[in-house]
Amino acid sequence: MPPACSSIPYIYGAGFAWAFPNLPKLVSARIPQEKVGIATGIFTSGFAAGIAVAMATTMPLVFPITGTFQGVFLFWSIPPIAAAIL
Repeated sequence: MPPACSSIPYIYGAGFAWAFPNLPKLVSARIPQEKVGIATGIFTSGFAAGIAVAMATTMPLVFPITGTFQGVFLFWSIPPIAAAIL
């Protein structure tokens, strides 16, 4: 297995371990108290929905465009880079 394939889950895990515990604090600091539950449900569902969309579209749509697993990783790195810039 190429080193990139084995390191990606560790990078994802580190990001997830940093983001998921801190999001409730961010929500409670930025959202009015009566809407905290809805906001928490949205970001919790968003993780699962994002994973589902990525898994459902990678093989039929992204892989034929890129042709390699490296291209798939590059393609799926674009949204988080854009979000970090914004």
